[in-house]
Amino acid sequence: MKKRVTCGFLLLFLALCLSFAPRVQAAYPAAMSAAHPLMGYPLSRARKTIVYTDAARKKKLTTLTYREFSILKYDKTKQSLYVTCKEGTKTIKGWVKRNTFFFTQDFKAVQSFANQNLTLYQAKSTSMYYQSIPLYTGGSTVGESGSWYQMTFYLNGRYYLGWIPKTDYGKIRLSMDTTEQLLADGTYTIRARERNRFSLTADTAKGTALLRKTTGKENQLYTLKHVENNQYTISPYGTELYLGLKDGKLAAVSDKTLWTFTRYGRYFALREVKSRKGIAFVSGKGIFERRYARTSSLQNWVFTKTTVKNEERKNTVFSQYDPKWGGNTYCDGNPVRTISSSGCGVVSFVNAIYALNGEYIDPTVLARYSNSHGHYFYMQGTADTLYADFARTNGVFYHFKWDGKIYDTASLKKHLKNGGTAVALVPGHYIAIAGYRESDNSFLVLDSAIYNKRPTTINGDWISEATLRTGTLYCSYFHLFSRVK
Repeated sequence: MKKRVTCGFLLLFLALCLSFAPRVQAAYPAAMSAAHPLMGYPLSRARKTIVYTDAARKKKLTTLTYREFSILKYDKTKQSLYVTCKEGTKTIKGWVKRNTFFFTQDFKAVQSFANQNLTLYQAKSTSMYYQSIPLYTGGSTVGESGSWYQMTFYLNGRYYLGWIPKTDYGKIRLSMDTTEQLLADGTYTIRARERNRFSLTADTAKGTALLRKTTGKENQLYTLKHVENNQYTISPYGTELYLGLKDGKLAAVSDKTLWTFTRYGRYFALREVKSRKGIAFVSGKGIFERRYARTSSLQNWVFTKTTVKNEERKNTVFSQYDPKWGGNTYCDGNPVRTISSSGCGVVSFVNAIYALNGEYIDPTVLARYSNSHGHYFYMQGTADTLYADFARTNGVFYHFKWDGKIYDTASLKKHLKNGGTAVALVPGHYIAIAGYRESDNSFLVLDSAIYNKRPTTINGDWISEATLRTGTLYCSYFHLFSRVK
């Protein structure tokens, strides 16, 4: 079946989210530097800006009138910003108070995108023009005051801090800041490729780790937490210990240990970051530290995502507007169709599998596959034949299978309660459905393209069955997916 696509466009987006103080998370660009500064004007034109020599602001350097500053650093302890600016031919460098530039101290920043051309103003006045922000420019909403929002945008190698009137906020779309991590954070069992009927078991009392036949004991579960660049901590579930290396063997240790994950086919290799050593299963001897040999099957491991009752669920919703893939060509033509403009059928599939088993499928890989295998129709969208075909050829690789196409919610409920996920066709769009809640007869919807016409957000939403049978979320059918080990 062909799908009519009404999804919008986005070619550029830059994640501006940094974990500084919790209250100002995402308020500062991740790449503040002399090469990529944050440009902005002080909040007040009436008062002069005091610049200090130190972050503690004990020694005054100078006082400057209202002008553009480059913000290069943020000291969260001192709540100070390191800035530079021009005074004639002289460059002034020093520290100022954070609230010299950022209005709302407790505003929870929101990842944002320009859905239309708009104007950024220096201050809360339409007479204070600052920059023209083109369509598709990515940024972050960092504060609000009266009828204005304070925002940052990335443009021509610089970040700009300024204001837009709330009447223009309809020109902004929202998205979640996501990483392309191989496995989602969550709870997993771990098996060795060479002994796949055995699970990795940590004896937290003895501090040892070995392979044993699966018994269902709690210490056969592990909590994976992504830190950065596909580096994770691995903790025996419910403990404050970590899997690490001790005396050349894998062990449960108290020191926080980072592991780099690398995918090899359907398996993962692990390398301890500090020592740069991998781990390998040696029959009759156990799990030992080994030189990192990427092609060795002895160093390949299988991670299977597990649902733990009463565990807090954290939803990740990949957006088709994310710059990491949004601007990539889905299909050549005039105009070119991108993942942003036409990729809801692809990104909803990514969301469904990530929610299912924690495995990340690169949307660009999926889009290339869809186009090259005849599942995309120019200016119409993705055909639902993609799901069964990709599952047949790549399902084992990503540890999932296609369970068919259905039309009734009764069968969908049963499937979701058994741990499966689905992709559904709604008018002009695809969505992922990742869970069912019996208490209020609602479904967890993950929408890759947020519009005012659909009652969804980028964080995922529990939607009633009645809503899924009416209007913009009317589901014509469901493609079902389940896990495979």
